[in-house]
Amino acid sequence: MKKQTKAEYDKQRHKEWKLNNVLRVSEYGKEYYKKNREKILAYGKEYSKTPHKIRYQENHKLLKKYGISIEQRDQIIECQHGLCPICNKPLMNKSGIFVDHNHDTGKVRGVLCRKCNLAIGLLGEDVETLERGFQYLMYELVHSNTK
Repeated sequence: MKKQTKAEYDKQRHKEWKLNNVLRVSEYGKEYYKKNREKILAYGKEYSKTPHKIRYQENHKLLKKYGISIEQRDQIIECQHGLCPICNKPLMNKSGIFVDHNHDTGKVRGVLCRKCNLAIGLLGEDVETLERGFQYLMYELVHSNTK
């Protein structure tokens, strides 16, 4: 068995002390917060703007909502050559990138631009409705060329 270093021993003792003194620790935390509220809030506000925190929040949202990480989302975008698979326009910035998923199964289908994601959503993700929309546009295209 590995011999414990002094730092490891102290850390273990501190952990045990905190477990045995939960009320004292809680009261200390409350008092500290009262005395340092503005400082703590200012730090939190600044920390929330750091790239690390922003990336953490984005990753957490993707995992919670779609079950994928930032890396997996970025792989999907790479497989799509950085383009929206519907309109073929470049997926520009993070605010214009939407993970498309099946609302019934939750399965991720791809990454779309804002307009295409909105269009699919407004049409209720219904293939037949999309097909009728396609036929409607084709009809107009064919008939406008015969005039």
